[in-house]
Amino acid sequence: MTAFVARHRGAPLAERTACRDDLVALRREDAALQDLAAGLLGELDAACRSSLGASPASTSDYRDEPVLACLDRRA
Repeated sequence: MTAFVARHRGAPLAERTACRDDLVALRREDAALQDLAAGLLGELDAACRSSLGASPASTSDYRDEPVLACLDRRA
């Protein structure tokens, strides 16, 4: 990102103006992705927490996922 900022600041005004709309669109898309990721991580967190403490013999939403099962054992 530092290299981009340096290059952007060094570019002529006409080039910076030409790419402004693309940069604004990228910022909006990034914000939308961050919101989506936060929502999905929240759902995953709730599902994982609801299954924590379940007996190992029982079935749960995440027992087939090695990383989540490892987190459960550590908890």
